[in-house]
Amino acid sequence: MKLGQKFQTLCFAATEGLYEDRFFEEFGTSTTERRLRAMIQNANIKFAAQMLKAPLQAGSYGEGSSDTSVIHRAMALVRSFRGKELPGTFNPALIGQLFRELSPSWFDRTREHVANVWLHARTTVVGILDEIAEEHVCDVCVRRAVDPELEVMQKEMEERLDDYMLEFRRQPITYNHYLTETVQMARNERNLKAARDRLDQLFDSYERLTRSNVDWIANAIAPETESNMDVSAAQDPADYVEAYCKVAPKRAIDEIPAHVNEPAVLSRLPNILDSSRILEMPDQLIEAIGGESEARKRRRESLQAKLEVFSRSSIICKVYSDKTVHDDFGRGDMREDPRTSETLPLAEGDMESTPYIEEETSNMEDKERDPMTSLVLVPETAPAVNGPDARAVFGSPSKKKGKKFAKARSCFEQEVL
Repeated sequence: MKLGQKFQTLCFAATEGLYEDRFFEEFGTSTTERRLRAMIQNANIKFAAQMLKAPLQAGSYGEGSSDTSVIHRAMALVRSFRGKELPGTFNPALIGQLFRELSPSWFDRTREHVANVWLHARTTVVGILDEIAEEHVCDVCVRRAVDPELEVMQKEMEERLDDYMLEFRRQPITYNHYLTETVQMARNERNLKAARDRLDQLFDSYERLTRSNVDWIANAIAPETESNMDVSAAQDPADYVEAYCKVAPKRAIDEIPAHVNEPAVLSRLPNILDSSRILEMPDQLIEAIGGESEARKRRRESLQAKLEVFSRSSIICKVYSDKTVHDDFGRGDMREDPRTSETLPLAEGDMESTPYIEEETSNMEDKERDPMTSLVLVPETAPAVNGPDARAVFGSPSKKKGKKFAKARSCFEQEVL
């Protein structure tokens, strides 16, 4: 729950542009990806510049033709889409057909922009989780909680984009006065250019013009008539399409961020790991997020195995140490002479009894046994065994027994190392 609250706080700040937390401080180029709103704004500005500068993709029309102008394509469509309209007029459906042929790059640019926005959002989410959670927790959250939700958001973004761009595949509709103004400006510019060319020719022909030449000047300024009905019919749809290609991008620039990016991703991003979603998570996912990673489990099992080896080695070393001390200071170091009742040093072949005596396990079920060394524990008050009887019990002198303990300790040390 604490992880979800921390994530929600930082993600909300990143999407809203509230960079007061230390998480958003500038440490290098990699930290700029944490400021999500800044990246989205920059991506929107870049998208707007690309849409406004996108060229009209007019191809070559007709067999053997190299003319790529919009007017020539409009002339070809006037002939192929001819209906019941009068000569010199055009079918309104030509505007939609011509616009779709001139603007295929728009669909690619909008889809690329939406994909970039989604990628920026995922980068920020992963960066936040990497900051507030451990590595294995971050990996589990991204793989099993974040990525599935982001894929749903991406699919919704694509659906919203397809629905919106479907408007540009239909007949163009707009009530923006900028369309008619742009058409009139294009006509005036074309007429002024033609009039300027005719006036240049007129002044080249006559060095001096007087009032009597007013008619010539007026004829030069007035626009010329077009006798070719196909050219006259094609000029208007070409003007309207070129004007609409300047109006439509402005709609896409404003509406795609507002109606696609914001509701599909940015407004929902902070709620990926909110408390309600965490409560709805299955127990297996909660255990995977809050439990140990596989690497940590293997590490813990390895340490436990080493600890067990150390414990067993410690018991063996303690057994050997206790025996050595008892041999040095216990009752077994001296023996009583039965003839003089004097205490004499223990003979070389004799051996003091030890509190740990190895016996057969078949008839020792009722004896207390050390769980690690499988040695039967005998109380300290057991009677001492000296002389030949000691050899009968232990089967070998004390020096050989000490070598066995040393060899056992060496084996356990090698196992630990």
